[in-house]
Amino acid sequence: MDIAATETKLVFLASVGRKNSRPDPILLRVKNQEEDDVCYLLDRSMPLKALMAEYCVRRGLSYGAMRFTYDGTRITEAKSAEDLGMDDEDVIDAWADQLGG
Repeated sequence: MDIAATETKLVFLASVGRKNSRPDPILLRVKNQEEDDVCYLLDRSMPLKALMAEYCVRRGLSYGAMRFTYDGTRITEAKSAEDLGMDDEDVIDAWADQLGG
């Protein structure tokens, strides 16, 4: 994917509180059905909770009402890109919880 050719926004997330670690950044995209994608550059070992929380704040969404999936599997807060075997430019899907049916 050519990042420059899209309407995406790039957000840098810093790894906080990690000692003696070297940066190993990964570029991930978060997309939903209604809005432009948001790209995040973060450390591979950083818990994805930071990405998910920042996405909700940026979009004005309730964190508790959103679900994030990668390859069809729900992402838990403590998991990192490294844990999930993610590669540069992989896509995380953002879903709003739906009630009723």
